[in-house]
Amino acid sequence: MAVMVQLGFWQLRRLHTVREDNARVRARLAMPVERIEEVLPDREAAVYRRVWVAGRYDRVSEILLSNRSFRGQPGSHILTPLVLADGRGLVVDRGWIPQDLSGAAEERTRPPVLRPVEVVGVLFPSERKGAFGPTIPPSGRLTTIPRIDVTRIDRQVDYSLAPLYLRLESQTPPQSGDLPVPPGDTAIVPLVVGDAARAVDLCERALQRGVFAQAIRPPTVPEGSSRLRLAAMATHNTAELQWAAAQLGAAARESGASASPRPAPTTTIFDHARAA
Repeated sequence: MAVMVQLGFWQLRRLHTVREDNARVRARLAMPVERIEEVLPDREAAVYRRVWVAGRYDRVSEILLSNRSFRGQPGSHILTPLVLADGRGLVVDRGWIPQDLSGAAEERTRPPVLRPVEVVGVLFPSERKGAFGPTIPPSGRLTTIPRIDVTRIDRQVDYSLAPLYLRLESQTPPQSGDLPVPPGDTAIVPLVVGDAARAVDLCERALQRGVFAQAIRPPTVPEGSSRLRLAAMATHNTAELQWAAAQLGAAARESGASASPRPAPTTTIFDHARAA
């Protein structure tokens, strides 16, 4: 009995922590875009901030983030360091490309050579290794990597990398063609609930069932279009996704919402609940 009571208190503490995390992330994403030089000195405060940065892409040091899917297709994300005016670098997740591209198609996904670009995106910390996640070789030059580890990538470039990476939202001049698919259009699945209070209630009920589905409310989205935002990764298998869908359905029935929320017409960047 004592163990069950302690587990109950742990769940309440966990719920409180997640609510605080959600509020902090929402507040940071709602802040105006700043130059990266203004926010990066405070690493912890810079996480989930939207920033503007200018520089030149280092194509030679580009690396593929493996096992990333888009609409059921296997592929990778392209991680390209952006070299800033002061000589430091910033890893930029430029988005998804499919497997087995032809040489000409692959070349069209490459960034401009020696051409300055301006990018806007959100800063994220390196991805954590899960209990069963693959181990990244500590030495040698990598051309692919199973998760974004800025410290490891830093070992194979000739300049110092910023401790966070940037998930690209926009670029000037823009990338020519349809590839890579911007990161915000890949693994994010928004489910429109409508009412803001109901979205929060459904978020909390889903969390109690072990599923993180962040509630997104006005002013981030228009009135009447509050939604849950889920992040699916290539490491999630079919059984896990089916289980999560069942938990969401049960949470929706408990809250009085429809068990089948309608999908949002568009997606935006955000993946706070990254798989551990």
